[in-house]
Amino acid sequence: MQLFHVSEESNIEFFEPRIPTRTDLDQTKGLVWAINEECLPNFLTPRNCPRVCYHVGPNTSEADKRTYFSSKSCPYVVAIEHKWFEVMQNTTLYLYEFNTWEFTLLDENAGYFISDKKQIPINKIKIDNLFTALFKRNIELRLVDNLWDLHAEIQKTTLNWSKCRMGFAQKMELGGIKMEFKKVKREFILVGMKNGGLYANFGKEVPVFAHQFLKRADEIKNHTETEIALYEPKRTADHKEGNYYVGLIVDGALNEIPSGMELIEITHDYMTVRGKISEITDLHSKLSIWGEQQGYKRNLESYIIETYHPIENSEEEVEIYLPIYT
Repeated sequence: MQLFHVSEESNIEFFEPRIPTRTDLDQTKGLVWAINEECLPNFLTPRNCPRVCYHVGPNTSEADKRTYFSSKSCPYVVAIEHKWFEVMQNTTLYLYEFNTWEFTLLDENAGYFISDKKQIPINKIKIDNLFTALFKRNIELRLVDNLWDLHAEIQKTTLNWSKCRMGFAQKMELGGIKMEFKKVKREFILVGMKNGGLYANFGKEVPVFAHQFLKRADEIKNHTETEIALYEPKRTADHKEGNYYVGLIVDGALNEIPSGMELIEITHDYMTVRGKISEITDLHSKLSIWGEQQGYKRNLESYIIETYHPIENSEEEVEIYLPIYT
C-alpha cells in the first residue's frame, strides 16, 4: 500500500499535525492526513475544486454499474463543474509519499488515513498534466453544470463515493432558481399553541391547527403578521410521534398571554434557506445536505422552525431554520 498527501506546493519538507476542521473528530488532537493509492484520483484536481467521486466497490449492484458509468472498462468517475476545466489545465500538483507504518485507517470508503505524528515525505512526484494523470489511471472525468443533484443521488447508491470542497460549488438550484444557504444566530419571540401527533400526519394536521389558531389572532397584543411553526425533530426511525407549535411572531413585551397559549423565546444557531412553500420537502433536503458539507452538526434537542411569508401575486414562501451546535 502507498499513502500520499497531494498539494499544489512544491517545497514541503515535513508535515506537522494540524487540528481537524471536521467537527466529528477530536478538536484537541492534531492530525496529518493521507490518501491511499486507490482513492488518489479523488485528489488529482486543483485543491479548491469541488468534486463528487465514485467507483465500483465490492457491494456495487449491476444496476448501479449500468446507470452511473459510460463504459464497463472504466469503473471510476471524478465529476467536476465545467468552470474548473481551465483551472485544471493550468494546475500542477505534487504527490508527497509517506511511510505507512505510523498511519491508521480513518475512512475505508474515502481512502483516508491519519497520523498524529510529524511526517517527513519519502518521495515527491510532480504532476504537470492532471488530465493525463487521471486517464492513465482509467478514470472518467465528467463535467457537469451543477454538482448538487449528483451529490444527493450518489449517496443512495451501492457505489463507493466521496465528495470534497463542496463549499466552493455552484449554489444548489430548485426549479431553476439558485438557493442561498446561510448560518445565522437568530432570536424568535412568539405566542403559540402546542399540539402533537404522528409525524406522518403533520402535513395535514399542522395547517388545520394553524387555521384554528389564527381565528384567535386578535387576542394577541403586539403580534406581527408573520406566522411561525416549531417542530420537534424526528430523532430516529422509531420516533413516531412528536410535538409542534403554531403561532405568530410578536414585537415587544406582552403583559397578558391568551388562555391556552404560550409565550416562547428562542435564541439559537441555525442553518437556513428560503423558497417556495410547494418545494418545502426539497428545501429541507438540500439544506441538510449543505449543512453536512459545511461540517455543521444538527441539534436534535431544539425545535425546527419555519416562518411563512405571503407574496403578492405569487406563491407563499417559507423560511426554514434547522438548529445546529455552535
